[in-house]
This record gives sequence, C-alpha cells and structure tokens, in this order.
Amino acid sequence: MRLTIFIHLVCLWVLSTYSFWSYAQEHYPQLSEQSQISLITGTAGQPLYAAFGHSAVRVYDPLMGMDLVYNYGVFDFDTPNFYLKFASGRLPYQLEASRGYAGLMYLYAEEGRGLSEQVLNLSQAQKQAIFEALETNRLPENKYYPYDFFFDNCSTRVRDLFQKTLGADLGWSYEGFPEKQTFRDLIHPYLAHRPWIDLGINLLLGLPTDRVAKPAEYLFLPEYLQQAFDQATIRIDGKTQPFVARTTSLLEAPPEATVPTGLTGPWILGILILVFAATMTWLDYRRRRLSYWTDSLLLGTVGLIGCFFVLLWVGTDHQALPQNWNLTWAVPLHTLWMIVVLGSKKLPDYARFYALLATIWYALVLFTWPLHPQPLHPSLIPIMLALALRCWAVYRWAK
Repeated sequence: MRLTIFIHLVCLWVLSTYSFWSYAQEHYPQLSEQSQISLITGTAGQPLYAAFGHSAVRVYDPLMGMDLVYNYGVFDFDTPNFYLKFASGRLPYQLEASRGYAGLMYLYAEEGRGLSEQVLNLSQAQKQAIFEALETNRLPENKYYPYDFFFDNCSTRVRDLFQKTLGADLGWSYEGFPEKQTFRDLIHPYLAHRPWIDLGINLLLGLPTDRVAKPAEYLFLPEYLQQAFDQATIRIDGKTQPFVARTTSLLEAPPEATVPTGLTGPWILGILILVFAATMTWLDYRRRRLSYWTDSLLLGTVGLIGCFFVLLWVGTDHQALPQNWNLTWAVPLHTLWMIVVLGSKKLPDYARFYALLATIWYALVLFTWPLHPQPLHPSLIPIMLALALRCWAVYRWAK
C-alpha cells in the first residue's frame, strides 16, 4: 500500500514538473521588482581562447530564487569533425545558462583573470523583455549560431540582444574610443606580449581585417562592450538615465603583461632562416654546385603554407580569412617547383626562368612593403630575403 502511494506521488511530481516547464516555455515567469540584469565582463587571460576576454549576461531574482548566467561562447568538443568545422567556420556555438557565477569566478581566479559586473538600470518591463529574449534564444531551435570572431561572437550577441530588445530606448555612446582603427589594429594590443600567437593570427587573417571598423563594430571585444554600456543611456518612462546603475569588481584584474623588447621568437626564426640560406649559397658558390635540397626545403615548405592559405580562402565561412596577402610570399606554385626539382636530374630551363621571376617578385614585394593594403608581419622580411637569395642562386648557377 505504501509503495503504491509512493509511486503515485513520484508520478504526480514528474507530471507537475513537466507541466511547469512546458508552461514556462510558453509563458515565461514574471520577474519580481527586486530582479537585476547585469553584464558580466571577463578580462583577457593566458589561454588562447581567453586572449580577448569574455562577455555574459546575468539575470538575478532573489525572490524567485533565480540566478542565471547566459553565455553565448559555448561549443561542444565532441562535435563530429570538430577541428575541420572550427577551421572552416562551421562549428556551431550555442547559448547556455548556468546557475550563478560561482563557477565562473572559480575558473577566472584559477586563470588569474579579472571579472566585473555592471548592474543595468532598467524598468520592470525592460527587464522582463530581456529575460524573455534570453530564454527564447536558448530554446533548442534557437540556441545554435555560426560563430565568427569579428562579427558574431559572445560579445556581439549580447550587443545585438540589447539593441533589438530595447530598440530606440537604448542610446549608445562611443566617446573615448580610438578613431579609424582596423580590426587588426583593435586586436593588436591583446597580442603584443605574445609574439608567436601574434604571428600566427596575423598570418591567418586576410584583407577584410584591415577595413576600418565602425564604432559599433568595436564591440566584438568585451572590453569595448563594457565601456559602451558604461557610457550608454536608457529611456525609462520618458526620462533618459544612465544605462549602468552600478559596477562591481568581482575579481581584480592582474597587472598587464610586459611587452617583450628586443628580438622576439619570430624575428629570431626569420634571421636564422636567412643565415641558413646565406650560408648554403656561399657553400654552393665555393663548390660550383647547387644544393637543390635546400631550395626544395625552403620553397617547398613556403609553397605548402601558401596552399593552406588558399584552402582557408576558398573553404571557410570565416569572413576575415579570404584575400590573404601573405600569399605574396607564400606562393603555392613553389610546391610545383619543388616537385620538378626533386624529380629531375637536370634542372629544366623553365625552372630557371621561374627562379628568375620569383627573385624579381620578392624584390618587388619588399620594395613596395609600405604600400601593401594588408600589413604583413615584419618578421617575414628576413624570410623573404632568404627566398629571394636562393631563387637568384638557382637562376645564376643552375645547370
């Protein structure tokens, strides 16, 4: 008898819980007057995924026992073909809500990152509208979106959510923002103390990164979103008021990392490649015989890098990767030249002619360096000098 009653009670609890959540999906709970909506901003950290900071939205209602942090930066490592989808810009990101920010604070404390909260000045109707928009966004049919670093990320999603929901009541201000900054300019300060990451990202990003960004587009960076919120205004009952009611520092940001001085790793690598090419050219001159393996190694590697850039150009949905001017030094045709050299006992005349054209090409690229629409990483200069030197040696001494 007792077992039967217990089973009935469990079934009743399951049914009531299901009915509550089914109702909640159609009729969202009404927030109380004590509810708060906040922008949570995390500072940049050492891990690559944290290099530019993070933005999230908190909905807190003590009367309802609600404390949710909405995060647009979630992805699943178990996604089939994860790395291929990530590289091609087809990895689905999603909106998730976690209970409170204790876990976020623990993670940021472990990584030595700062965390702050801006409690927003909103009317009850505006708070309810934001909450319902967030809940609608995290429904299974809405939660996924195609991530794009500059134009559709955890920060721009928050910007667009508030802009769309609050409409003309929200007034943005971009006072104090640096003027005429390209997207590459905007991310440079976050990479200045990480020479290798700076090199890698600059190699991958193409010409669209060098378009001057509009002030609203600066908000792809959480730091600028936080600053814009701090300067924004909101209209409540016909009166214009500051958008941010108060700001609280949850975790103090650590001191900024020191920017390396002198020769960094990429520069040292470039100089070593130039020294290697010059040494082999001098030895070839003394022996009156070219070491074709040197040219196959240098030009072949550079050619394969160029092929990778082409694949990123034509095979990705990332808007910042096409039209990559790094193809001016990483010429994919070098790969074919390498195959010809390795497969021939005697270098064909057309291969020598190609080496002459490559020498002239690298000279033009170096002489016109300041005129390039896409700034190339300066540590590439010694590498291009090495390539030009070897191409000239092939043209001059090949038999």
